[in-house]
Amino acid sequence: MSKDDEYRANADDCRQMAAKALRDEDKARWLQIASGWLSLIRGQTLNGDLGSLDVAEADRATKQDSFWRLN
Repeated sequence: MSKDDEYRANADDCRQMAAKALRDEDKARWLQIASGWLSLIRGQTLNGDLGSLDVAEADRATKQDSFWRLN
C-alpha cells in the first residue's frame, strides 16, 4: 500500500467516525482530521479530493476557525 493510499484509508476511517459521532463538535473534529490526511497526498489540492467532506460544515459546527483552512 502506498502512502497516498494509506492517507486516503485514514481519511475514510475518519469520515466513518464522523458519521457515527453524536455531537456536532465531534463530527467536525473527525472531518477536520480527515481533511488533514487528504492534504498529505502528493499532487492533490485540499478541495480536489474531499468528496463529501464539508469543511465549511465542520467550521459551523465548532463555531471556530478551521485548523485546516487554506488561505
